Amino acid sequence: MRAKLLSAAVVLVALATASPALADSGGAGGFQAGAQSATTLQGALGVAASHQNAVNANVPVSIAGGNVSAGPSSADQTATSTANADVSNKAKTDQDQHLSQNIGGGSCSAGCGGAGGFQAGAQKADTEQAAVGIAKSDQNAVNANVPVSIAGGNVRSGPSSATQTATSDSDADVSNKAKTDQDQTQKQNIGSSGCHAGCGGSGGFQAGIQDAKTQQLGVGVAKSDQNAVNANVPVSIAGGNVNSGPSSATQTASSTANTHVSNKAKTDQDQHLSQKIGGGSCLAGCGGAGGFQAGIQKADTEQAAVGIAKSDQNAVNANVPVSIAGGNVRSGPSSATQTATSDANADVSNRAKTDQEQHLSQKIGGGSCLAGCGGAGGFQAGIQDASTSQWALGVAKSDQNAVNGNTPVSIAGGNVSSGPSSADQTATSTATTDVSNKAKTDQDQSLHQNLGGKDRGCGCDAKDRRDGKDGRGGKDGCFAGCGGAGGFQVGIQKAETDQWALGIAKSDQNAVNGNAPVSTAGGNVRSGPSSADQTATSTATADVSNRAKTDQDQHLSQNIGGSSCHAGCGGPGGFQVGVQKGDADRDLGRACRRLEQGQDRPGPVAPPEPGRKGQGQGQGPRLRLRSSWHPHRVHRRLRRRGRLPARDPEGGDRPVGARSRDQQAERCQHQRTGLDRRREHLRRRERGDADGDVERLHRRLQPREDRPEPMAASAPVGLADRSDRQEGRGYAAALLRLAVLGLVCGGLGLPAPAAAAVRESPVVERATTPYDASASCYDRPDWAALVGAGYADLKGHETDVYALWRYDLRQVALPARACRALEGWRRARASELGIWIFVLGHELTHAQQSDLYNAPWGRPFDEVEADCGGYAKFEAIRFALGIRRDLSPPPRSFSRCPLKRAHRR
Repeated sequence: MRAKLLSAAVVLVALATASPALADSGGAGGFQAGAQSATTLQGALGVAASHQNAVNANVPVSIAGGNVSAGPSSADQTATSTANADVSNKAKTDQDQHLSQNIGGGSCSAGCGGAGGFQAGAQKADTEQAAVGIAKSDQNAVNANVPVSIAGGNVRSGPSSATQTATSDSDADVSNKAKTDQDQTQKQNIGSSGCHAGCGGSGGFQAGIQDAKTQQLGVGVAKSDQNAVNANVPVSIAGGNVNSGPSSATQTASSTANTHVSNKAKTDQDQHLSQKIGGGSCLAGCGGAGGFQAGIQKADTEQAAVGIAKSDQNAVNANVPVSIAGGNVRSGPSSATQTATSDANADVSNRAKTDQEQHLSQKIGGGSCLAGCGGAGGFQAGIQDASTSQWALGVAKSDQNAVNGNTPVSIAGGNVSSGPSSADQTATSTATTDVSNKAKTDQDQSLHQNLGGKDRGCGCDAKDRRDGKDGRGGKDGCFAGCGGAGGFQVGIQKAETDQWALGIAKSDQNAVNGNAPVSTAGGNVRSGPSSADQTATSTATADVSNRAKTDQDQHLSQNIGGSSCHAGCGGPGGFQVGVQKGDADRDLGRACRRLEQGQDRPGPVAPPEPGRKGQGQGQGPRLRLRSSWHPHRVHRRLRRRGRLPARDPEGGDRPVGARSRDQQAERCQHQRTGLDRRREHLRRRERGDADGDVERLHRRLQPREDRPEPMAASAPVGLADRSDRQEGRGYAAALLRLAVLGLVCGGLGLPAPAAAAVRESPVVERATTPYDASASCYDRPDWAALVGAGYADLKGHETDVYALWRYDLRQVALPARACRALEGWRRARASELGIWIFVLGHELTHAQQSDLYNAPWGRPFDEVEADCGGYAKFEAIRFALGIRRDLSPPPRSFSRCPLKRAHRR
């Protein structure tokens, strides 16, 4: 030992006399960062609609004073209506990141600063998918065979038949597929210089972050409506005898609605971090190396799938041969055969697979220090977080109304001889719902830490070293003044899986099979066999399943210090924690309902069974839900995570009842004040450039001066002069004004929830495309900026402006509330829809003015003409938007279009 200390002292004296180039050198430093971000947004919408109205009729009429002999009469119809919507999104994201850092080295021998390095890698991948598929098939098929024979003598008719095959199919196939691969490799080597004494310890920082977020939404709706009517009604009226051939009506009706909705998401995250700090040939006064290493992996997968299948079938099959004769009636066989099938299938599935692999390796210290050796320190943390939320809803509903009737009627003054009479019916109603969620999460974590182990000067062999699991492994070659090594190692794994599945299947069946032959004769009645056979089946099946599998593997290895120190020895310290948490919440809901009527019995209407109420109604399994589940919990969880928009704090709830009238009157008073202020503003001359700068976002309302303007805007409804009563429009017009203005205040002046800043509206563009114009929707802040850019005095009253015609862009600008009302016309109020359709017609009239006489340059925009154009285009725009509701435009007393005068006759 004395020899080693003497040799160290000689080295220090030699270094003290060394040149400046070999001493007092600062350590090297390095910074390395890699960032990757990938964002994928996909939206697909598919709508298929098939409307069919098929009518097939065969009506031969024969009238004679003598005899009538008619040949065969038949009507055959095959009607098919099909609507298919296939919508899919596929996204694949691959991110590879490799960082390598080597710092240190050099020729410094004494008083050398330690090297330092920083290495960080970040990867972020966001994938959002939304697919909506809607398929609708409406079929109305009518098939009729009605031969009519009227004769003073005898009537002889051949076979009469009506055959119908009607098929209505609606299929919606919606799928989302997303795959995200993230690979990250970091390698850091710091230190290993030629310093021998007074050497500063090296330090390193290494962090790897991976974040993958996948959001999928799939909605599929399939609806099939079928109305099939098949009738065979031969009519024979004769003064003599009636001889008729066989009569039959055959119907095959099928209505099918299928919905397939699937979401598939796969996320792979691989992370490898390797850190080596320290080492070298320092012998005395050596600072301890320190290192920081952290690996973070986070994967969020959210899936929502909704499938709705609805099949409505109304099948009517009737065979009613009528024979009226003064003599005898002889009729052949009479039959009515019906096969009716109604199927609704909803298949909804979510698949999510998340793989996370993390490997952290850290080696700090080492070297040949003999005296005054600082202890190495290291921090190592590995964090893995996987969150999977799945929400699936499947609804299948089958409504079937099947009526099959065979009613031959024979009236004769003589004898009646009729053949066999039969009615056969096979009715099937099926509703099937298959809802499933599958989630698999694999987390592998391996942490290895080696601190302060020396390979030289130990004086011990390898078999004396320990395995490191108890924190005391590894020998050290330091003999005096040795600092203890310290290490911190933590591994955290968290996996959360939330699954919610609900399946509803409902089958309603009303099957009526009747065979009621009627024979009335002055003589004898001879009838053949009569039978009615019915097979009615109603099935509702709901299959709901949740499957979650979570695998967590964690390996922590720590090797700290240990030495052969004899004097001034600091003890090693180590901290090692491993945390694993796996939560799986699964909620199941299933509801089945089946209503069926079907017994083999004759008669026009099936009688109820003894001891039961109604016509053969059966009750299926009841709704069974776990008591711990509540839908509001899911909503609150999603809202806390920022997945659902919170309520607008400024919107509030509209009051109702007597209190609402008081508050509404107060709001209307403010609204009328704003309208008056804006009216006075519009009467002033316009400011700005006369040539109309297209770069400025000003809007103009032309008050009738003959000069150009850069932009025209429609005046709000209710902007007519307040002196209408003085102009002779009367007190009734003023009351009507207050009513409509109250609607505007109560329905259109509320703050709207936050939405996309500026977006296009395909629904509104159905009306603007014929005018070579586009439509854009502005949210509340952007609408305020667009209006307030040209008129500062309207600040706070931007909602008084309902639309803008931006002639430079050929764009109709609308506030977001208008687009929401027009797009959701089924839920909007009728008076509100009438206002927005009128406003849209006003702006499209400005588009015509720009095309016809080059407004605003050729001549200014005519606002009176635009108001009248809003009324003229009202029905055309309503039809273009696809609004199937009875709507009326706002009254003319609230516009500048003159009132129509009544014409006297």
